[in-house]
Amino acid sequence: MQISQEKSVTIFSQHNMSFDSFLIQLKSNYEQYKTSHLIIDLTPTSNKSKSEYHSLIDIVKLHQSNAKSVVLVGPHLTYDLFPDSINISPTIGEAHDIISLEEMERDLGF
Repeated sequence: MQISQEKSVTIFSQHNMSFDSFLIQLKSNYEQYKTSHLIIDLTPTSNKSKSEYHSLIDIVKLHQSNAKSVVLVGPHLTYDLFPDSINISPTIGEAHDIISLEEMERDLGF
């Protein structure tokens, strides 16, 4: 797993590891990054079922409850795999845009 920091955003990228190993490392590293916005890059992951992605939902909801944004990235991700409250994006650039919009909404009190 690769972890990079860009301003107030931490990007977790799944590289050269299984989805299950990525989830384990993501959960074990979460405490260090809970104060920044998260982009979780799942680009290498494909052919996962809705139930397999379900383990990400707990982390996302916890993070969102702390007024922080989370965006899951992958060109194969679709909204039918996740609840409506989960942000998905095909690219990291668009994920940054989603985070910027959510920050503006919070600043305006929405």
